Amino acid sequence: MTRHAVFTKIGTRPDLQAVMVVGDIDVNTAKKMITDHFAGLKNPPDERVRKYVDAKPRTAPEAMVVTDKEAARTALEISFPSFKKQAQNHFRRLQA
Repeated sequence: MTRHAVFTKIGTRPDLQAVMVVGDIDVNTAKKMITDHFAGLKNPPDERVRKYVDAKPRTAPEAMVVTDKEAARTALEISFPSFKKQAQNHFRRLQA
């Protein structure tokens, strides 16, 4: 089995996925189409435990400059701290 096939088999977990629908459509039709398409998906029987890292908030601003002579473009990334405050199934609550 290839590494991709192994990841797909053990790493694909429908309970951790989200579907976004954008556009001028009928909500009930969209919900039915999503349910019809994804209802048969099941989590793997030997699913791995999700591990969370407790990261302490930063107390001072930090910056890093990384250069790569082979880079084809310039990029700027601004990251804000993320905390595990929302429930794991946050998006499911929005389906009401």
